[in-house]
Amino acid sequence: MTTFGNVLAFSPELWLLAGALVVFLLARFMPGTTTTVALVALVGAFLALATQFKQTITILDGAFTLDGFAVVVDVVILAAAALTLLASRADVLPGESPAAAVPGFFLLATLGALLAASAAEMVSVFLSLELLAVNLYVLTALTRRGAGAISASLGYLAVGAASSGLLVYGLALVFGLTGQTNLTAAGRALASVNPNQAAVLLALSLILGGFAFRLGLLPVRWWTRGFEVGIPLRV
Repeated sequence: MTTFGNVLAFSPELWLLAGALVVFLLARFMPGTTTTVALVALVGAFLALATQFKQTITILDGAFTLDGFAVVVDVVILAAAALTLLASRADVLPGESPAAAVPGFFLLATLGALLAASAAEMVSVFLSLELLAVNLYVLTALTRRGAGAISASLGYLAVGAASSGLLVYGLALVFGLTGQTNLTAAGRALASVNPNQAAVLLALSLILGGFAFRLGLLPVRWWTRGFEVGIPLRV
């Protein structure tokens, strides 16, 4: 695609990025308006996404593919983000005043989720998930006051670091086995490799382990539930 076409294809993400920047600027001078600005950015992203139905767009030399599946997932993500942002006003403890910049980090986390939905390369998948995760770590610390929030944020960071390490090693092994970073091409190449080969089993185990840590699945759940009580519902 042309540069202009890439910009148009990324228009929902650009709405979220611009909204986050505006929120960070207003957090200092007009803190009461940041949630409204974030909601406007989400609505703008949804309207921009509405123009991309029934299209299949390859962006940045195949790093991202915007097809029907990605658009549907993006709609679900944006709708959930808007509902969460609206409901977050009620998820405030008595005497608590969340930081005005919270909606900005929330928009950046949503941006990471949108990018992950259309990522078609190993590198773009990993970076998108990291953008989502890093902002969730910050949100965990900012949306609650006290030692409990800091403890939950640090615990979440430790789990995220373990998840990232396992995932990147697994993806690196897949690249070493297939010579491909494109997910579709790597899947086809991996299908021709002996599935009982130790390297294949190790790569798949590392990738599954990375997602298990990221999602807090068993047996990781036994460890993560200790600090999850400090994570606010909206995060």
